Amino acid sequence: MGVGPADLILGVKIHQLKDRISLEQQRFTEALLDQYRMSNCKQMVTPLTPNEHLFPATSDEIQAFKKLNTNKRSTIGSINYLSTAT
Repeated sequence: MGVGPADLILGVKIHQLKDRISLEQQRFTEALLDQYRMSNCKQMVTPLTPNEHLFPATSDEIQAFKKLNTNKRSTIGSINYLSTAT
């Protein structure tokens, strides 16, 4: 008995079109933003434009991040997983 094409595997949503397949992890992305209290952050297009001017974090932003008491390696690992897995 066939169940049809997959549309969700291990939390990864699958969109199948005629000429391509795309993957999305919106739930994981939203959970990650909630975890690091960044749900209201500004969107950025990636990759950045070549002459994009970046600003250092303000002292308030640094203090807010420190209050999260999070492991920086875990944060970077989560972002890396998100950027490479979909």
